[in-house]
Amino acid sequence: MSEVRTQKVRTSLAQQMAQPGGRTLADVERRANERLGRHKAEVMAEIEAAV
Repeated sequence: MSEVRTQKVRTSLAQQMAQPGGRTLADVERRANERLGRHKAEVMAEIEAAV
């Protein structure tokens, strides 16, 4: 029987994620909520029309 060899693939995304820095979780959440808030009225109108 042959020996099993495993090799870890190093992607550029994995390398970027390993680097220190970037945005804080609170900042990411705030920015996401701002972007979602832009669509809220439109989505709620579509939901009301469907119900």
